[in-house]
Amino acid sequence: MSQNAIEAFGYLHQAIVKRAGQVNPNFFNDILHYYPGLLHESYRNSGNFAHQQLEQLAHWGMEDGIFLEDLDVPVISKTVLELLKMLKNTDLFPVTKYSKERLTFGILVPYMRGLCTSKGIKLLEKQKELFQVAL
Repeated sequence: MSQNAIEAFGYLHQAIVKRAGQVNPNFFNDILHYYPGLLHESYRNSGNFAHQQLEQLAHWGMEDGIFLEDLDVPVISKTVLELLKMLKNTDLFPVTKYSKERLTFGILVPYMRGLCTSKGIKLLEKQKELFQVAL
């Protein structure tokens, strides 16, 4: 339903922040402790679908001249998935110091700027409200 890939990324950002706020950060630590292989299996299963969706989004942005045309789309997609996994790493980002909103905004927007052409950066600036959350 988005008009462009930046807007779609903005809505993705909002969904991540909303979902992150609904999950206790200790949940992932407990899963890792009590069911060590389960989280990895879940990432593998859901990662394939998410990877395909991110690739489609990257191609859309490239076709519209919003993203750089020489991007390595599979690498970008996998990188985004890994960045999103970092949001759940409470050892790296303790909950007492880093909110999920702050991490999402601090990771997603700078990464997107790196993918953007000058046209994309202008569009990102115009649609910045999609990425701003209460910190």
